[in-house]
Amino acid sequence: PFAGTRAAADADADVVGREDDYHAGTLLLAVPDMDGDGRADVVVASDLRPHWAYGDFSEVNRARVVPLVAPPAHLDDALAVIDATEAHNFAAIAPGGDLDGDGAPDLLLGSPYSDHGATDAGAVWVLPGSTRGAVGLDAAWRVVVGPDADARFGWAVAGGVDIDADTVPDLVVTAHSGTSSAAYGAALFAISGATLR
Repeated sequence: PFAGTRAAADADADVVGREDDYHAGTLLLAVPDMDGDGRADVVVASDLRPHWAYGDFSEVNRARVVPLVAPPAHLDDALAVIDATEAHNFAAIAPGGDLDGDGAPDLLLGSPYSDHGATDAGAVWVLPGSTRGAVGLDAAWRVVVGPDADARFGWAVAGGVDIDADTVPDLVVTAHSGTSSAAYGAALFAISGATLR
């Protein structure tokens, strides 16, 4: 059991940033075993921008899926490097469960400022858990786009749970501005994973 104070230098494993101003860990997520080694992995997102404005998550544009092992891992050892610059960057990452049915847990990337459907409609990309190497968002298995312009769909994403009891994991996605006439009305969308197959 964890108790008391522990120094970061005594961590069981750590992941080292690649260069100055890399901002590794701008977003961070532990994910189920994506490489089949029996251990959980971690998604480390970075903005790669030396003048990043703290709190402006629209600047995050790179995610790396890294096996969490000791001794320290380097980000160059990532299983996959996902470049999201074409999506106007992303604000949220989440495990999606096995949405595509290939036996590997998938990854959800939310981009509320994406123009994929309409200006700032937002989108969520479903990346297969089997994704390897350096890829763009064209490697996505599915893209779920926001309902209308300025919805900013994808501000937060969650997945991996079967809400509607059909044995397929589902998605929950927020839209910052919602679909109402009220400014920043916000909305939450529950999406059946079965509809993506």
